[in-house]
Amino acid sequence: MIKKIKFNNTERILTLLTSLVIVFGFYFTWYSAKSRRLQRVQSSVDQTLLNISAKKITLEKIKEKKEEKINVDLTPYKKQIDYLVNTKTSFSDYIQSIGYQSLNEDIIINKVSTEKSTKDKFFKKVYFNIQIESSFLNIGKFIEKLDSSRHLTRIESIDIQRMSSDLQICNVEIKVIAYDLLKDGGNNVAAK
Repeated sequence: MIKKIKFNNTERILTLLTSLVIVFGFYFTWYSAKSRRLQRVQSSVDQTLLNISAKKITLEKIKEKKEEKINVDLTPYKKQIDYLVNTKTSFSDYIQSIGYQSLNEDIIINKVSTEKSTKDKFFKKVYFNIQIESSFLNIGKFIEKLDSSRHLTRIESIDIQRMSSDLQICNVEIKVIAYDLLKDGGNNVAAK
């Protein structure tokens, strides 16, 4: 038979308090470990959501850029394309006309040469190398005329060497790509 243990009130209270301290201690130790783990998991989830959100925004921006590129308005180039289709003048003829005009502006065109030319389905690309000598200001005007040509051109590089300290004499080498439109898918050249 089991003997009953009798506690007085003080012992009962102390036993109850000790039991509560042990239970609460165990509970809070276990709870705080689980709580820390839960916080780490929540932090990881939050970071993952931020990464997903950032990637989603990036993907949306890429999609917008793609749509912008797909919806290119060719209206600004219509005049140049019409000019190329309907003209018989070539880019080299245009350079020559600039050369004649430049005689009045103290620009000396030392050399115009072609480096190479390539063809694709619609265009013939001619790589020109133009060497001129003039004042810095006149060179700027020449480059502006070249860039505002009705011919489809792209200035690849400009190398300016100062020959005098006041910029009154400069030597310039300009590399230009000129595009001549081919008719009939490259069988006939619109401009030679």
